[in-house]
This record gives sequence, structure tokens and C-alpha cells, in this order.
Amino acid sequence: MILMIEPESFDSPVLQDLATLVIDFYKKYDRAPKVVPKSTEFWGVFDTFLGEKRIVAEKADKYCDTAIEILEIGKEGEIDFRYYRDKLVEFLQYQKVKKAVSGKTLEERMKHRDYGKIVAEIQEAMLVGKGLENLGIDIYENLPKRLELRRTILGRSIRGIPTGISYIDHKLGGVEGDAGRQGGICPGETGIIMAFTKGGKTTIAANFTKEALNRGINVNHYAFEGGEEAALELYDAMITGIDKRQLEGREAEVQEKYDAFFNRDGIGRLTIVNLPVKGTVADIEGHLYQQKVQKGIDPGLLIIDYISLMRAVDTSTKYKERYDLFGQIVLEIISLARRGNYAIWALTQSTRASKGKIIIGLDDVADSLEMVRHVDIILTLNQTKEEEKSKPQIMRIYCAGGRSVEKGWKAVVEYDPFRAQIRGIKMEAE
Repeated sequence: MILMIEPESFDSPVLQDLATLVIDFYKKYDRAPKVVPKSTEFWGVFDTFLGEKRIVAEKADKYCDTAIEILEIGKEGEIDFRYYRDKLVEFLQYQKVKKAVSGKTLEERMKHRDYGKIVAEIQEAMLVGKGLENLGIDIYENLPKRLELRRTILGRSIRGIPTGISYIDHKLGGVEGDAGRQGGICPGETGIIMAFTKGGKTTIAANFTKEALNRGINVNHYAFEGGEEAALELYDAMITGIDKRQLEGREAEVQEKYDAFFNRDGIGRLTIVNLPVKGTVADIEGHLYQQKVQKGIDPGLLIIDYISLMRAVDTSTKYKERYDLFGQIVLEIISLARRGNYAIWALTQSTRASKGKIIIGLDDVADSLEMVRHVDIILTLNQTKEEEKSKPQIMRIYCAGGRSVEKGWKAVVEYDPFRAQIRGIKMEAE
């Protein structure tokens, strides 16, 4: 039996906290902590952190920053480091949650009904300390297994969520004639769909959605523009094949066609989410969290309609141009895609000068490359005046760029804007 010294025996709050942790360690492992490499460095920072536990609340950011430093030091791998690191993770999570749900911060967010931001901050707190065991990849170790993983899991042709337009899916990594290698946008990727006002952005996105649903993938459509009513009307027309101008009074027919579409084995679920103008990625992430907790739905594809009506979560920077702000919003969307492993199609508007062009290129991206320089796929849509008047209408789709795919290819589709349906496709010469 080892006589334990009570933490209260010490006058110093730092020593009290240290004694508490040492006693807890002994109770858990039935031994005292070992002397470990870099112990002087570790204990020095640790003393500072524990001392700052006693400071007033407004200095919380300072000791949270110190805790992060300790988490970095705690990557040494010794059991002692893991134990103290885990304790510090718990403490830092507590501080971040406390900050999100207490005092003037909570009062202000509740006043503005900013619930999504509260949920997002709590989620962020629960991610503290995640990935600390990730020591990187030894590129030579288990090389055959790693290459097989690339072929079967990491390849675009296997993981892609198809658009339903075979030519586009082929260009996005599909293998022609192989139904199991369809191509498309992959989980963790962000694609931009760009066109001038009323240029068919939402219609194309809705058709991408329909193909994902057919393949059993859940989809969330976040409607910043026109609200959920406009989005619902568009999907009603697309799924039923009824002209959206003639939906009223045909409720029984709409119900019958919905039943036929959704009452199939393996069909995905579609959720339309109405977010206010100037909503943020944090609002989207907050909704995703609540949806998973309350309904058990975890979507694989997100449609964000559209970037120009959003604002950035990060308000620390004063942007000289609104287009620089859009670039920040896109970076936050990309971060969401990678963090949650979502495939995301985000819609945005091209410049006024792009209307009627044969091809919309990167020069027409709202006067700024900041919006598209980091995304994986950039598809632009356009019509000439003659094509806009044709029946069915003609739409040009052009791959203007992207980090993950071949660029410069183009296709022409025939589509019905009133039924939101693509009727056919004809390829153009490269």
C-alpha cells in the first residue's frame, strides 16, 4: 500500500492539479508515471496550462491555445503522454463546449436564432484531439496492398456518384461499357456548376440528384435562392414529368408518380432544406448533425444553391472585394466536403458578359478566380439566343477546369426547363 498525498495538501493550484492527475494515473495503471523523454519540456508546458485553469473566464482562449501545444507534445507515444493527453482533450472539449453554450455568446446567437452555429461549435469541440494517432503513411510499407486500395477504393471510376449523363460520367472517370465503373463526382470532392441567371444551374443539379437517388444515395438540397418552394416545384416537375406550370390541380397524379419513384428497393432519400439568405457552411453542418441524430439520415451528396447568397463563417478578414469573400466561402465548402466525406455540387453565377457565349470559361467566373481555383470540378452551362428559343432547348456544358479531372471537354444536351428533364445528349468535337 502506497500512501497517497491528498492534493489539498498543496498550497499551489498547479501542484494540486498535478497531484490529482498522478493519483488518477496510479489508480488506473497501478503504478506511478514513468520518467519519459522531453519530460522537462512536457512538464513545463503542463505546469503553465494547469496554472491557467484557475484564471478568469475571459482568458479561456489563452489556456485553450496552451492545451493545443500540449496535444502536439503528447504525440510522443508513451503511455504517460497518452494518459495526460486524453485528460487535456477532455478539458479542452469542456472549455470549447462551455464557450459555445454560455454567457453573452449564447445569448447573442439565441437572439438571432443562429442555432446552426451553436451546433457547429459543439461539433468542433468534439473533434478536439481527433487524428492524434495519425503518424502519416510510409509509402513503401505494404505497397501491394496500398496499390490495390487505390484501384478498388480510391479510383474515381469506383467511387464516383454519377450525373446520369453518360458522356459526362465517362469524362469524370468512368469506363465506357463497364456498368461497375461509372465515374462522377467522388465523396470528399467539391464541384462548381456555373451559369448566368436562369441558365439551368438548378435543373442540371436536380438531374444529378435524381441519378444519385436511383443509386441509393441520400441527397440534401440546400436552397438559399427562392426558398424551398421553388426547389420543391422543380423536383415535382422532374420526378413526375408534369410541366411545373400545370402541377396545380393534379395532386392525385403527382402522388401516384411519387409513389412509383420512391417506393422502390434501394432508392435514396431527398431532403430539401430552406436556409436564409446570408446563411453559412456552419448552418449546413449544423443541419447535417441534427438530421443524423434525429432521423438517422447521412447524405452522400449535397447540392448548395447558391454561393452568392451565402456569407463566410470566418469573419476575421475584411474582404476588399465581394469576390474574395466568395473564395473564402468556397474554401469553407471544400473543408466541409473533406471533413464529412460529402460529394458537393455548389451552384454559382457567371458574369453578365457571359450570357449568350458559346463557351463560358474561367474568365467569366464572377470576375475572380478565387471562387474556383481550389475546387475539383468546374462545369459551366450556357445557351446562345437561338438555342434558348429552340424546343426542346439546347444547353452547352463545358468543363472549364478542376483539380481532379480532365478539362476542356464539352457536350450539348437537350432539355425541357419546365419539366426539369434532360431529353438527350449530343457530343461536340473536342
